[in-house]
Amino acid sequence: MITPDTSSNTFKVLGLGDNVVDRYLNTGQMYPGGNALNFAVYAKMLGADAAFLGTFGTDAAARHVRATLEALCVPATHSRIIEGENGHADVRVVDGNREFVFSNKGGVARKARSRQAKATSTTSQPSHWCIRVATVTSTSILRR
Repeated sequence: MITPDTSSNTFKVLGLGDNVVDRYLNTGQMYPGGNALNFAVYAKMLGADAAFLGTFGTDAAARHVRATLEALCVPATHSRIIEGENGHADVRVVDGNREFVFSNKGGVARKARSRQAKATSTTSQPSHWCIRVATVTSTSILRR
């Protein structure tokens, strides 16, 4: 049986990927989210040493997401910032139910991925996207 190693109180985790806001048209409020962003935030709230890495735009939605991460002490210092709209979805509430009216499908993050895909398909040069996996040298997370 594998049992968790509890000798370390924190785990280092990274939410890598999307960040968006849901813009509620009836109230004018924006709520940050996205799978990767939510993962990093909830991991931090549960005590993990968590960070976020993704692509932000330069609009009010992006500033709101970055300010929220800062307020929650989730670093996003290595994220890219690209001129343009952050990912967002426009939502209205009708009879208590959410209706998604519009989405810019990730905003600048989608456009950056699209440009990257085109660049790598037309050249033999390696992609600038790279994920490096570090070896944990202190204690293993699981013990047998």
